[in-house]
Amino acid sequence: NLYWRFNYCKISEEQGGVPDPYRIANPCGKTNGEGFLAYPGSPYGLDCFVPTIRLESIRDGIEDYEALYSLRELWNNNAKSVGKTAEDVNKVMSPIYSRMYDLVALLDEPMIDFQESREIVAKMLIASKRFGFFVEDFNEQDKTFTVVSQANVSCVGGTVDKLDNTYVIKIEQEKAIVTVGDQSFNLYVNTVNHSIVYGIEFNWRATAKKYNIDASPEEIVKPYYDVLKNKAERNYKTYAIDLQKLNGFIWRTEMVIRKKPINSGMEVELTIPKGILKTEEVYSVKEIDETAKTYTIKTEKQKLKLEVENEKGSFTANLYLF
Repeated sequence: NLYWRFNYCKISEEQGGVPDPYRIANPCGKTNGEGFLAYPGSPYGLDCFVPTIRLESIRDGIEDYEALYSLRELWNNNAKSVGKTAEDVNKVMSPIYSRMYDLVALLDEPMIDFQESREIVAKMLIASKRFGFFVEDFNEQDKTFTVVSQANVSCVGGTVDKLDNTYVIKIEQEKAIVTVGDQSFNLYVNTVNHSIVYGIEFNWRATAKKYNIDASPEEIVKPYYDVLKNKAERNYKTYAIDLQKLNGFIWRTEMVIRKKPINSGMEVELTIPKGILKTEEVYSVKEIDETAKTYTIKTEKQKLKLEVENEKGSFTANLYLF
């Protein structure tokens, strides 16, 4: 890990000389914590530095990398010993990563915490060391893991088919508890793009909480993701762009979207805290308070073009329903 300065402290006349890093979060005069990773130990009678949380997090990150690297090496060695090839560790872990990060930023409320992810890696390491365990193949679209192990493999939340020392695990939903010998850990698959799901939920959270609306973004994202799972699909790029636009649209309007199938198509409820929905297909309008309204649309269309005008401007998005 490279960092431009370990204990930078800018002398400032405005701050009365050298700032006290215990009292001032930005002693270099810019971003909080920028330029220093340790506090002086002398105020506490220590002849050494006191590490910051940032320094400890860097250490944790290095240890996480070492654990993943060791797991990859073990899998490759175990696979080589039986004449097979191991799956990429990062591919197996990617459903976990997407529940923790939005691209490169850590989610405010990760769907999986670091402790659980570290326990998964640690138990995989033990199983790999003791029982020659490794993942030979991970098919996310089919939600299957093909694993090899000298010890018995069982699963809660899925099915297991065995042939000699090879086991095919098929996960029923998004998570299953897999036991290899005496080691149990969670395996995950992605059925939706979790970073987008989190973004949509975060952007409509205030509206949902204020008006006590129970709504899941996963149902809204699913029609997009069904296409995005297949990069050969000719509409792939269009759906990807429209999904990003929908996320931005909800961020600007704070709209909550709910939908349910009906005999003649789909019923969609759109709750807007402020602004006006300008869509031809509106079936009914219910006023919640002096500014908020819930619009109901009944349609057989695959796609709705939404337009909202509020104090911030006019915004549009394509909402795919099927």
